[in-house]
Amino acid sequence: MPLLALWEANPQAIKEMTIEQVVATAGDGHLRDKSDCSRELREYLSQVQSGSLAHYAEHCLSSAFNRGGMVLQDLINEMGRRLDFKVTNGRYQGTTSEIGFDGLWKGPEGNDLIVEVRQLMHIASLSIQLLVIARGCRSRAQLGRTLQFCSLLDATTPVN
Repeated sequence: MPLLALWEANPQAIKEMTIEQVVATAGDGHLRDKSDCSRELREYLSQVQSGSLAHYAEHCLSSAFNRGGMVLQDLINEMGRRLDFKVTNGRYQGTTSEIGFDGLWKGPEGNDLIVEVRQLMHIASLSIQLLVIARGCRSRAQLGRTLQFCSLLDATTPVN
């Protein structure tokens, strides 16, 4: 049974699942850009309580699992929506023709944030990641819109 149908029919069953199990029940269970899995997971995340988002994010940060960084990206973007930002989800993976940002958040006062979520194995790579993010911020035209004010929010968490 697909995630949203199961969520509607038996929310308690979904609440007892790990985030990996939740992802596995969304769409075809394969999280990737523009997939049914991604669409269904994001819709589910928009409906759960904030405490569940926090629990899922904690799990992503403390446990290594396949696509955990992508799940964390969706969780952080949903938290942005709950903080009254208008959020455009980014790509899970960049391409040669598109900048790979994780989220574009437009604040109520018109400020824009380009959000990058990373789980790093070594803190030394942090400067490389920030350089890539800064380049993305300077390449505003590639985002298809003009950003009035661009800030960087880097949610980087070293993984032991």
